[in-house]
Amino acid sequence: MKKFIAILIVILLSINIFIYFNQEKKEEVIKSGEVVTVLFEKEAYILSQSNIYNILARYPIVNKGINENFNELLLGQIESFKEVAEENAEFIPDIENRRFIFDADYYIESFSEDIKSYAFTVSTYSGGAHGYVDTITQTYDIRTGEMYDLQDVVLDMEAFSQVVKEKLLQKFGSFYDEDWVNSGIDPSQKENYERFSIARDSLIIYFPPYQVASYAEGTIVIEIYFEEIKNIIDSNFIK
Repeated sequence: MKKFIAILIVILLSINIFIYFNQEKKEEVIKSGEVVTVLFEKEAYILSQSNIYNILARYPIVNKGINENFNELLLGQIESFKEVAEENAEFIPDIENRRFIFDADYYIESFSEDIKSYAFTVSTYSGGAHGYVDTITQTYDIRTGEMYDLQDVVLDMEAFSQVVKEKLLQKFGSFYDEDWVNSGIDPSQKENYERFSIARDSLIIYFPPYQVASYAEGTIVIEIYFEEIKNIIDSNFIK
């Protein structure tokens, strides 16, 4: 661990030194925001820095194929962030060392030794009134490399969406917009159910800001136990 911290500090210091000596060459520095992936035994780190942004993303080491998918997923998010950050560079507050931020961390849910879900929490600020936090998930059979969609687990998405609605209304109480909720859980829109994890005895569904409620509500997370939906899920997920 000490060795890792030392290496990370050296990398960040090197980037900062480069930026310090290039403050008057803003365009060149922006273009020089190279993205570096550093691999360790159990985790990988994606790093980048310029005079307008700091980027740090982490993902677990699983196997070659899954690691490539994680890397591609996060690099796609990073590139989108960098584009917006560079467009908004003139709006960075005039405060020393103030930069736009991209930070991605992860946590893991396990249904079994082989079936695992990886949830990446991506926090960004690239201008505007506030930042944004999204949860992006991928679920794998790590033995075969197969990636799961929620529809591989749930056999009747229409019935499932009604269970989801009940859970949401329990969470919201009397303060909700029914049209907003109905749109955000519409089972005909596959993207509504892209964010999910398979836990030991439940499904966890994530709704990012604005999908079923306002930004102020943050990411909405609901948990549905397999026992509650045993009639509409694949038998492989009934223990």
